[in-house]
Amino acid sequence: MKPEAPVAAELSWARVHAFRLQRHHLATRVRAKDLVKVAGDIVGAQAQVMSAAELQLGVRSKCDVDDVRKALWNERSLVKTWLMRGTLHLVPSADLPLYAAAMRSRWVWPNNTWLKWVQLTEPELVSLIANIGDALDEPMTREELIAIVGRSSSDHVRTVLKSGWSTLLKPVARSGRLCFGP
Repeated sequence: MKPEAPVAAELSWARVHAFRLQRHHLATRVRAKDLVKVAGDIVGAQAQVMSAAELQLGVRSKCDVDDVRKALWNERSLVKTWLMRGTLHLVPSADLPLYAAAMRSRWVWPNNTWLKWVQLTEPELVSLIANIGDALDEPMTREELIAIVGRSSSDHVRTVLKSGWSTLLKPVARSGRLCFGP
């Protein structure tokens, strides 16, 4: 007896669009208490500008700005850190180890030009990443972190650490050793 051939489902663009709208929680808003699930379902809310992340989660769930901030800063069910594309994202805290593992293995290691620009060798960069991670046994500001790690760094490295682009902090975040907040 021959196995039956699979039946091909015919998809229209309307069905594809409807699926995507539903999957991204844009067709129907979910309850405010599900905002962390929404952040996970959309694979992180881009948070380079915090109000954009709050808006992304607010249009998908019946939450407001205070709910997002409470999940991030009080409950810590969300975490803000550098991930995809080297930009800040809000992701579920429970998922951070998965994101860090994926980013650590997929991050393209800096090339010689980048290392030359930050005036570090590859071993020095690896050491700096470890030193930053080791310094963070308790919450601290960027300035406090730079003061500790900068003691054994060049003026140029301290300047790069202070940069708004966070060039040297991103590899630490992608390793899962740095995020915003406690």
